Amino acid sequence: MKPETIERMRNIMKERGWDKSLSPLQLSMTLSAEIYSIIERFNDDENADIKDELPALYFYYRYMIEKYNLDEDELLNTKMDEYEALNPPYQQPVVGDRIRIIHLEAEDDSYKGKEYIVERVDELGQLFGGWGDFPIIPGIDAFEIK
Repeated sequence: MKPETIERMRNIMKERGWDKSLSPLQLSMTLSAEIYSIIERFNDDENADIKDELPALYFYYRYMIEKYNLDEDELLNTKMDEYEALNPPYQQPVVGDRIRIIHLEAEDDSYKGKEYIVERVDELGQLFGGWGDFPIIPGIDAFEIK
């Protein structure tokens, strides 16, 4: 991003008193509302045009980076290191594949290391099988194909 664009964003935030008027909770709720707008668009149309939604999302994200004096490169590189460690390059499992669970984001670690057969893959690419009534979500949950 161009430095003058970032400076313009900083000025807009300052001139509108965001540092005094937006609490961390309000800021988090505003980010959630922006994300929900994108979800609604994709819920209605998988090919929805979201280019008018993303700048607002980025604006609030950028404000958080500035407010908390965070190093954006450090944050992104740390998260990418985590992704690379937990999620090797992706290969879409198919019905009948055996997978070994490494980590399920929404579950406890009782599934860690266990192997299951993929019984169904839905239209979103989520996996279903003998592990329970919940999907394994590629890109969020970590697993390997055996």
